[in-house]
Amino acid sequence: MPTILLTRTWQENQRAGEFFRQRGFQVLAAPMIEILPIPPNRSTLQRWIADVAEEAAEVRSAILLTSITATNQWLRLLPDIPVEADQLCYLVVGDNSAKLLRQHNPNCQIAAVANSAAELLRQLPHSLAPLPTTILYPCSTQRRDELVAGLRNAGARVHELPLYQPQLPANAAQQLHDALTAAPPPLCITFFSPSAVANFISLQPKLPPGAIFAAVGGTTAQALWERGITEVIVPSQPSTLLLADAILEALQQ
Repeated sequence: MPTILLTRTWQENQRAGEFFRQRGFQVLAAPMIEILPIPPNRSTLQRWIADVAEEAAEVRSAILLTSITATNQWLRLLPDIPVEADQLCYLVVGDNSAKLLRQHNPNCQIAAVANSAAELLRQLPHSLAPLPTTILYPCSTQRRDELVAGLRNAGARVHELPLYQPQLPANAAQQLHDALTAAPPPLCITFFSPSAVANFISLQPKLPPGAIFAAVGGTTAQALWERGITEVIVPSQPSTLLLADAILEALQQ
């Protein structure tokens, strides 16, 4: 029976753990992040709202969402936003965020859904014409630079609105040590965000022999590659189901 180590938040590990057990994995958990919501910067919102008011009538302002956490935080904030829904469209990384948006408002306009930031940048010339000059980016305090830089290079004004801060749980080091000590081979350590990767590496864990790594998508895999972990299992699309299949296939080789 293969062993999988989940590194998401405690709540997300609980949800994902049952799924992996049904796929035949022994599941261990060592949360490498916890989410700390932070109040939105009102000055940023006011500048964005002013820019939206100046947009041409036929051009919708875009909301950029690159994680399910950011999407949840944005939907909590949305009732307080004095902008009509038909003035907005969404640029989304991740099918789960797109599904959550549609559950909240089946009529919302999702202009683009991509599996990664790089793929979203490639899609934009085809999915949006013209590109909105004003984009609001509800994000983490630790967001990556490539997407914002790409949008700004294309001429967009990107208003960054941090709504949460991923941080290392207080007992993360002990939980990780206990999980790695208890893990029978073969062990696969899975990651679902660059923040979890950074926190995991910061603890300098002693890995058991033969441990392998997996990432749910290209952005998270890139965070592992940048830290010298060259062999990473990545599914064809960011999906927990496809990740489990990819891990099982790799272990059978």
